[in-house]
Amino acid sequence: MLKTKFILIVDDDTSILNMIKEMLEDEGYLTTTASNGVEALSLLCQRNHHVVLLDLMMPVMDGHTCCRMIKARAETRNLPIILMSADGDLKRKAAELCADSYLHKPFGMAELLELVAHHVR
Repeated sequence: MLKTKFILIVDDDTSILNMIKEMLEDEGYLTTTASNGVEALSLLCQRNHHVVLLDLMMPVMDGHTCCRMIKARAETRNLPIILMSADGDLKRKAAELCADSYLHKPFGMAELLELVAHHVR
């Protein structure tokens, strides 16, 4: 029997959020969504997730701050984070934030699925 994997998707663009959610659920993952870093941190306190897909540019709390806070907490320090952004300097930012992977927007669904599958193993 396969163990269910929970993915937290954090993005303020509802069209991107819903597209990723639908695609991951079609692959058998369970998803939780948030539109900013404050919501994401709250959800991480409520349930154990296996991967976080995190946009960098969001209102209320951006992805930079959220990523730092996730990696600073003992309970979530080892939680894989995949940053998502159109930022041209994403590779450097991912390294600075200790993110585990990154995806340049727009990205292909196959690329996203491959990264998620890699991190839930």
